[in-house]
Amino acid sequence: MVGETGQVIGRGARIWLVRVYVRRDAVTKKRKCLNKTVHGRLRNAQAHLSSMHSERDLGRKIESSKQTLN
Repeated sequence: MVGETGQVIGRGARIWLVRVYVRRDAVTKKRKCLNKTVHGRLRNAQAHLSSMHSERDLGRKIESSKQTLN
């Protein structure tokens, strides 16, 4: 893919939002992204972004489940 396909956004002291572009919605044509909050150093968040890119590029499902644990 050409262009920006993911980003790391600071949300506070040692809290990072990692966002990866997954696909476009077939009906609305809007971009679908997967968001994950990572606690720790920036380097940890960048490593998580890299692993999410690898999973997406290999065709594995990286979307988190919506199942509740209650």
